[in-house]
Amino acid sequence: MTDAFGELELKKTSGPEAGIQQWADVFYGVLLAPKQTMTVLADDCQYKSDGMAFVFAAFTVMTSSLTAIIGSCGGDMSTLSQLCIVAVMFVGVSTWTFLSLLLFLLARIAGSPNRNLGSSFIVTGWAFLPFYFINPAKCLLNVPLLGWLVVSALIVWMIYLEYAAFKAVLGFKRKRMIALMIGVPIMYKLSILCGLIFFLTIIF
Repeated sequence: MTDAFGELELKKTSGPEAGIQQWADVFYGVLLAPKQTMTVLADDCQYKSDGMAFVFAAFTVMTSSLTAIIGSCGGDMSTLSQLCIVAVMFVGVSTWTFLSLLLFLLARIAGSPNRNLGSSFIVTGWAFLPFYFINPAKCLLNVPLLGWLVVSALIVWMIYLEYAAFKAVLGFKRKRMIALMIGVPIMYKLSILCGLIFFLTIIF
């Protein structure tokens, strides 16, 4: 939540409804003040990366992915649809894990003060929040121009949240972040190409 001075505060409370309240606080923080919220989530001193915080992030990844794929199935719960749901959930969790480990590795290499594995999982997990809005956005595709504008804005929002998550943990300036966004995909493709060449040289 945000206080009167516009500064983000995410406080962990106690009580039977604490879990729901804490999750909702982070949800609205990412929704309304993503940059500030990611900065808080990345700092283990401000937002402890304990088991509950990890569960919140995992819950966001899984339920957002589940909501998106069930909406795409249109209520069809056939065997094929169920397999599709399981596959999408697996891909979602795998993507989250890959991004988190990549962020943690980059943070260690860069010597970031926020090089915490738990914090990496938390910030990248909350970056999945836009998936909750995929189905409402798809409903507008039948409206000329407006639908595509909304879907495009949703995609930009997803990319921005991942950008904010990485920036919060790494602490890079804008130029270094842009270089990272360009360099990492190139290095990833080159590593696959090198691995393929190495594999082919062994076979042939």
